[in-house]
Amino acid sequence: MFSCQLTKNLFNRLLQNNVINEEVLSKISGQYTRDNTTNPLFLLTEKNGVDMCLLQDFYSKFNIGYKFCSSLTEIEIDEFEYNKLRTLKDGFLKVRKSDNTPLYIVAAPHVVLSNQESFGDKDAEIVLVPPHIIFDLIKSQENDVIAVDDSALDIRNVESQIETLSNIDDIDDNESFGEVENYVRNLLLKAVYMGASDVHLEPFETFFRIRFRLDGVLISIEEASSGVKDPITSYIKIQSSLNIAERRVPQDGRMEVQMQGGAKVDFRTSTLPTLHGEKIVLRLMDSSVLKLGISKLGFSELEYNRYMTALSNPQGLVLVTGPTGSGKSVTLYSGLQVLNTIDKNISTAEDPVEIPVDGINQVPVNDKTGLSYAAALKSFLRQDPDIIMVGEIRDLETASIAVKASQTGHLVLSTLHTNSASATINRLLNIGIEPFNLASCLSLVIAQRLARRLCQNCKVPRTLTFTESEELSTKFTEFNEGDVVYQSSENGCEKCTKGYSGRVGLYEVMPITEEISEAILNGLSEIEIDKIARNNNVLSIYDSGMQKIKSGITTLSEVLRVTSD
Repeated sequence: MFSCQLTKNLFNRLLQNNVINEEVLSKISGQYTRDNTTNPLFLLTEKNGVDMCLLQDFYSKFNIGYKFCSSLTEIEIDEFEYNKLRTLKDGFLKVRKSDNTPLYIVAAPHVVLSNQESFGDKDAEIVLVPPHIIFDLIKSQENDVIAVDDSALDIRNVESQIETLSNIDDIDDNESFGEVENYVRNLLLKAVYMGASDVHLEPFETFFRIRFRLDGVLISIEEASSGVKDPITSYIKIQSSLNIAERRVPQDGRMEVQMQGGAKVDFRTSTLPTLHGEKIVLRLMDSSVLKLGISKLGFSELEYNRYMTALSNPQGLVLVTGPTGSGKSVTLYSGLQVLNTIDKNISTAEDPVEIPVDGINQVPVNDKTGLSYAAALKSFLRQDPDIIMVGEIRDLETASIAVKASQTGHLVLSTLHTNSASATINRLLNIGIEPFNLASCLSLVIAQRLARRLCQNCKVPRTLTFTESEELSTKFTEFNEGDVVYQSSENGCEKCTKGYSGRVGLYEVMPITEEISEAILNGLSEIEIDKIARNNNVLSIYDSGMQKIKSGITTLSEVLRVTSD
């Protein structure tokens, strides 16, 4: 059951006082057995069947000489001093009050007895709270609670074990490999905690580099001796169900990391043989982005309405374009979420399936077995589909089937790698799609980029000069002398990375009007189609960026960075 006798005693008292029942105790005990890095006190949650009112009443009756607090408002905090993993393991949180005196917030009376060496401050005050209060305190500080062991993120601990890991083939049986496992797990949890989209592990001749992609920009996290590359690479390959003996060809797989509270986070693994070993990139498959909804992605009201109108059509071809990492998948998945109702049969062909979604038939493309995009599309058409999503249109065969499907009563969504909406039309014509087919089926093209979003906590206001306002003004966005725009704080703050926090979409949403359809049939150039779009009040990606600068969402340097094609 529980390793600490004092914890056992507390849970027995909870049981005797009818705060919990045997079923709840069994559930908590089982969770603790599977993951004993978290104090079982933090498993006393409503999710596990605990009546929080009964728990709070039980706590309020402890007569131990400590102050009892039942809510956040009763606790005065000026500064946090804590290690997340230790807090979750030992059951207490150290903070400082406004007068700089230390305050220990404990989740049970016996926590003090179990950790006497940590309560050495003579002037310290000890406050007893129900365990969920500690969670709420950390959430109020960081908006999320993830058990990252900061001490385990010291790669020197891994380096010290390398001598015992010389035989990679026996790596599973080597006890010292636990140090590597602990390091990798905490590294990935740190990536999730920081909001990284990708983790890069790169071997070089004399060192091993680890970088995170944060808000679209790579930053260095750590460098170590080149000796750590083989154990770390082999561990990740094992967890991703890859062949650890094969180092000569690229491999793709998936692995998952369990978070605090039992939630699991998936990573897509990609290995690439380089001169000095295998480079690994782990992409975070974050399904939480689907909870944002289309309205939160950065569309203007007009752009949002255009996208929703296209999605409401029973047939047609909707394309989302942009370079790798521009957010195309999120835009498509958000649209699929709108369409994902009980009366719709939705099938997708993806390489790979990035975010599993209940209610959607997702097919992973595998060219080695003959399951190409084209083959999947042909099968979809025999499965009575309403909506089809193709991960990417790469060739004439896939494009032709997608076009035919959109002409025969199906709504088809897909992506292309082009720089603008008008360039998408030329790309499909160059692939080999006939102009009359394209003009009749294409209903909407969205071109997009992702720009870093200004931190609303530390962004710095600046007043435009007359010259600057003239240079920034466009057909769709007017700037005047004296207007206030914002720039990023050089050093940032505790809530951001160098003045930026998160990303926002810059969009060109071009509905295919009769005028544009005629332009396609008449073979007009990309530039001419672009002019027609602007006359139809379609903002370019740059114009979309200008509007977000005026609204204080991003900066000119960011817009220029992502629109300089």
